[in-house]
Amino acid sequence: MTTARDLLSIAASQIGVKENPANSNKVKYAEWYGMNGQPWCDMFVSWCAYQAGAQNAVGKFAYCPYHADFFKKADRWINREDKPQPGDIVFFANKKTACHVGIVETRNGSSSVTTIEGNTAVDDDANGGQVMRRTRPYGTI
Repeated sequence: MTTARDLLSIAASQIGVKENPANSNKVKYAEWYGMNGQPWCDMFVSWCAYQAGAQNAVGKFAYCPYHADFFKKADRWINREDKPQPGDIVFFANKKTACHVGIVETRNGSSSVTTIEGNTAVDDDANGGQVMRRTRPYGTI
C-alpha cells in the first residue's frame, strides 16, 4: 500500500524541474497527461500519485475544480479547520474556485504548511513554471 512518505519522496525528487522552454507550460508531467503546453500544477500531483501507485486514491486530473470535486464526492474532503497532514493534497483558491494544488509535506504549527507544488514560483503562485517547495498559510480564504 502506498504511503504518504512514498508520495512525498516522489514529489521531492522532482524539485527543481522546470518548463522547457521557460513560460511554455511544456514539461514531462503535462506530456504524460497528454496536454503538454497547458497549465500543469494538477498534472504534477496526478503524475506523482501515479508514480507512487496511488492514482486510484488521488485521481488523474488537469483541472483543480474537478479534482476538488473528486475528493468531495468520495467523502475525502477536509476543511481548512482540519489540520492538514503530510501527504494530503491541498487546494488553493482564487476567491471561491480551486486554482492551484500541491502536496503537503509538513504542517508548521496551526497556520501554515510546507508543500511541494508543480508550476509555481516565488513570484507566481499558480503558474510559475517549476516544481518547488513552498510555505503557505492556511486557515483563511
